[in-house]
Amino acid sequence: MVPRFFILAATSLILYGITLAFLLEETLNRNFKAEETKKTITEGASKTFTTLLSDRILITFIIAGLPIALVFSQTEGMLPLYFDKEMPWFKGPENPYPYLMAYNGLLVATLQYVVSKWASPRPMGSMMMVGSIMFGLGIIEIACVTHYFRSLISNWFAR
Repeated sequence: MVPRFFILAATSLILYGITLAFLLEETLNRNFKAEETKKTITEGASKTFTTLLSDRILITFIIAGLPIALVFSQTEGMLPLYFDKEMPWFKGPENPYPYLMAYNGLLVATLQYVVSKWASPRPMGSMMMVGSIMFGLGIIEIACVTHYFRSLISNWFAR
């Protein structure tokens, strides 16, 4: 049986798509010829790809960012299951996942301006590298913290 919230989410997205299809209007002038439109779109696309391929830092970040985005989405989706399997003694309000998400949101909200101001005068490539390394260390830390919590619990019960 499919959970109701998945059906509700799918239904709301379908209704949103239908609403957008009816409410959005075409902005292109009706007298504009199709060939001119094709030519403009092709020129714009080729200029965009030329700019994209000439910026080596950006293309490197995009290529490196794809696996990072995959790891992040996989980790974010599987983290509650990981906590349930590795830390079965934390149930209900003791489950660390909601606290971890709230702490993440708090850190983003409070430190985003400070970090952006600090990083803006520095070279973009090195800042992207530092951010990626810190992200990787954070992902590794999730696995290490679980075993740290386990040792805390075993030490607590050993008293």
